[in-house]
Amino acid sequence: GEGKRVVISRRDLVISVTNSGDFVDSWLRQHVIDAGLDAVGLAVEWNARTPRGERHRISLIQVSTRTHALLVQMSQLRPPKAPELLRQVLSDPVIRKVGGGSVLYDSVKLEKDWGLEVLGRINVCELAE
Repeated sequence: GEGKRVVISRRDLVISVTNSGDFVDSWLRQHVIDAGLDAVGLAVEWNARTPRGERHRISLIQVSTRTHALLVQMSQLRPPKAPELLRQVLSDPVIRKVGGGSVLYDSVKLEKDWGLEVLGRINVCELAE
């Protein structure tokens, strides 16, 4: 399915929001794989807990480059499984995944929630020390 897509363009950054697995694969091929990038920004979001105290799955994954950001609405993904190129990019240790202090925890949660292995993690907070 096509899913929904929203593209917001600013002078220095183009932000794409989608729940389409096909769009995710196309975006990653164009902006990461074909561009030959060796690093991307990675961040995730989820609601902390349900009213009954259960933990939610990751609902949003952000992958970014210097000029583009992709926000993947995982909770609304069509089809409802992780796109293949997202799996490939996240598990490729040559493509560094740069994130904040929670990048290790986020990686563990991505694997638990979506079966996505994240290799090549860089915690920018450790670099600043």
